[in-house]
Amino acid sequence: MNRLFMKKLLFTLLFSIALIHAFAAHIKGGFLTYEYLGPGTVNPTFLRYKIKLTMYMSCFPSSGQLTNPINLTIFRGSTSIEHANPSVSITNRRELEKKVDEPCISGNQAACYYTVVEYELDNYELPVSADGYTISYQRCCRIAGMENVQNSGSVGNTYSILIPGTNSPVPDANKNSSPNFLVNDTAVVCGGSYFSFPFSANDKDGDVLTYSLCAAYEGGSVAVAAPNPAAAPPYATLAYTLPNAGGRPMGTGVTIDAATGLISGIAPVPNTAGGEFVVTVCVTETRAGVVVAVARKELHIVVKDCTPVAARLAPKGVTCDGFNVSFSNSATNNTSGINHLWEFGDPLSATNGSTLATPIHTYTDTGVYKVKLTVSVGGLCSSSDTLIVKVYPGFFPGFRADAPLCKGAPVQLVDTTKSNYGTPVGWRWNFGNLAATNDTSRLKNPTYIYHDSGLYKVQLIVGNTFGCTDTITNSVKINPSPVVKLITHDTLICIIDTLQLNATNMGTYVWGPNYNIDNVNIPNPLVSPDVPTTYFVNFTDLLGCTNRDSVFVNVKSSVTIDAGNDTTICRTDGMFINTTGDALRFNWVPATYLSSDTAKRPFANPAVAVITYRVEGSIGKCKASSDVTITTLPYPMANAGKDTTVCYGFNVPLMASGGISYQWSPATFLSAANIANPVAVNPTATTQYIVAVRDLAGCPKPAFDTVIVKVEALVKANAGPADTTVVLGEPLFLNGTGGTIYLWQPATWLNNPRIANPVALPEDDITYRLTVSNTTGCQEQDSIRIKLYKVPASFYVPSAFTPNNDNNNDILRPILLGMRTLNYFRVYNRWGNLIYATSQKGAGWDGSYKGNLQDPGTYVWMAGGSTFTGEVIVRKGYSVMIR
Repeated sequence: MNRLFMKKLLFTLLFSIALIHAFAAHIKGGFLTYEYLGPGTVNPTFLRYKIKLTMYMSCFPSSGQLTNPINLTIFRGSTSIEHANPSVSITNRRELEKKVDEPCISGNQAACYYTVVEYELDNYELPVSADGYTISYQRCCRIAGMENVQNSGSVGNTYSILIPGTNSPVPDANKNSSPNFLVNDTAVVCGGSYFSFPFSANDKDGDVLTYSLCAAYEGGSVAVAAPNPAAAPPYATLAYTLPNAGGRPMGTGVTIDAATGLISGIAPVPNTAGGEFVVTVCVTETRAGVVVAVARKELHIVVKDCTPVAARLAPKGVTCDGFNVSFSNSATNNTSGINHLWEFGDPLSATNGSTLATPIHTYTDTGVYKVKLTVSVGGLCSSSDTLIVKVYPGFFPGFRADAPLCKGAPVQLVDTTKSNYGTPVGWRWNFGNLAATNDTSRLKNPTYIYHDSGLYKVQLIVGNTFGCTDTITNSVKINPSPVVKLITHDTLICIIDTLQLNATNMGTYVWGPNYNIDNVNIPNPLVSPDVPTTYFVNFTDLLGCTNRDSVFVNVKSSVTIDAGNDTTICRTDGMFINTTGDALRFNWVPATYLSSDTAKRPFANPAVAVITYRVEGSIGKCKASSDVTITTLPYPMANAGKDTTVCYGFNVPLMASGGISYQWSPATFLSAANIANPVAVNPTATTQYIVAVRDLAGCPKPAFDTVIVKVEALVKANAGPADTTVVLGEPLFLNGTGGTIYLWQPATWLNNPRIANPVALPEDDITYRLTVSNTTGCQEQDSIRIKLYKVPASFYVPSAFTPNNDNNNDILRPILLGMRTLNYFRVYNRWGNLIYATSQKGAGWDGSYKGNLQDPGTYVWMAGGSTFTGEVIVRKGYSVMIR
């Protein structure tokens, strides 16, 4: 191994070590956010956003670790299609430190925990998109030695967030702003002990935020620390160390409150002194119960050895059901020997204190009391908390809904709450109408109108003047509006008639107006108005719900009826008789050929030349009649002729009859389309022709008939190559194609002239003519010329060739005369190297070897094969390549 190689190897190793040090493990979490700023300023059809990447990394990073600027890669939706890759510079940098040590935690905690770096892309404009945009940045590597990540020092991170598009079920979801996270993550907790850490975010749009633990993403690598552009979604998740996972980053004992984002539980015991756990929280935004988007944040929680104690009193509501109140410490202390000191704030009680862990105290009177708990271990590491307790027993919420409970009518809700102390106050009603947003009230006894019937869950939250609050929920059934079942609606009567109105519901009725009506309070009164009158009915059912309906009674002094004008139609067509007038009932005479003899407009299809119909119309006792005559004429007797078959390219005469005018369709190939006897000129495809025939003797409509002209496929005779050669005694296998019937002429030297593939054994030059026909008789001819060489069967190779791509003597190939097979054809250069070989007839050498053009000069060829008589012939020779 020489010195130069050793120097190069040493330089490569030193350079690699320098790169690894420059990009050493330093990533400690962070998050991406975006804020909608309004329409674009450069392009008003675009949407404008502020996009910010907040990265946590080890304190005081090197220049190789702190990249500036970076590129944020923007993809279309969740696809791999890249929209843009803008460059973004650092806008803010600070060190996040913990100022003081926590009591009872081993070791010093006051130190720098993160360098926080922010990259901000402000006023960035994006076109409106159905699928939205995914924004991503990838960087390697995470800090080494993490508790819950395998090989954390060589694993990178992907920061990613999706801006929703217009295809979201949430209106204007693309104008959303993501949750904004606080940067307060210097969390140090005790291993094996209870802890809580408040993870929270706020939302500019007022969306409901739901928190969950989720898996962190990989991204980047030791080889490519900061991919540019970033890889497209979806992204692979971290490989966690068991029993940890994305949903349980600190084991099964640590969870998150979905509503508040409070991370709490029993911290795991760390395996290393560092004890760092990566925790990823997904925050889901919902609006009106529909998901808008999801944001992610990564942070590190440090777990240390300690012996902590904590006092934590959960808030209590007002005690409204008795004087006994139970107490307990909400914090879990695993250290033994913990002392509890309770102070109940009840000086009139003989037992105003306790050293029990979970005491129960009976208060001497109603009132407000301040409770304090102090926990300690041997006088060290004490912790205390206070709690306000209000004791006012005897609070009983309630309400009722007064009848009638009807759709569309005000429903009276009455508060029936009882309170032994104070008076009820502060009513909050929810009327349970899921289809409305205004179904609430703060009145004591509100009314509410339900516009739909059904069962509604009505909720009342009520308190009293002493702070008691309780909730009660009752079901209220809202009945539908009754259907007024009127047998008769709008109708006609004759002035001399009486009409009975009919309703069939159970309930009470009030009819109006009181005009020519025998009783306004029964369901079926008799009316006999002299003028057109609308009678209204107000109906109340047995539940007290009401509805209203009406009957219009039109009064006629006589009947009008007209069967229409006399009409001529084509026989078999039929027609509707367009009767007009105000009659209510009809009777036709005769009923022959009619669809109905009682319809106002029956369908008539007479099979006779002339028929007269009379219709009698009536309104009650008033009657009138009218006549109409229908004359029928026969259709022309159209005849398009017989179907025919023709050879491709031949004319076909057509002949129609039965009228005086003709129209053919389609007009394709026809010499004329408006005569009885057009000619289909050289049709190339089978065609169905329809002829419309008219005459003046009967029906004015055309009659139709069809004829099919079937065109046989074109016969393409092929006798084989136009010219071919043979040697004396060599059989020539002819091969004709193109039809089903074959005839070779002349028959000289043929074994069978009436087959497609006869064998010729010519003794001189000859031309054969082939006639090819199909079963219809269509035919075509072709020919083949045969040149006979009276030479022995052998290979004939040109003595020179010019491979210059002028299509003239470019290929060196053997010409086979009288040879059945070519066993081989080989070409050698002047040094005896084989540079070309083939056994395929017609193939040859193009003057190149392995893609390289060979030099001009003399080349040796060898050929071997068998004749048609079985003789094996081997030849060799020389050929000169000229360029």
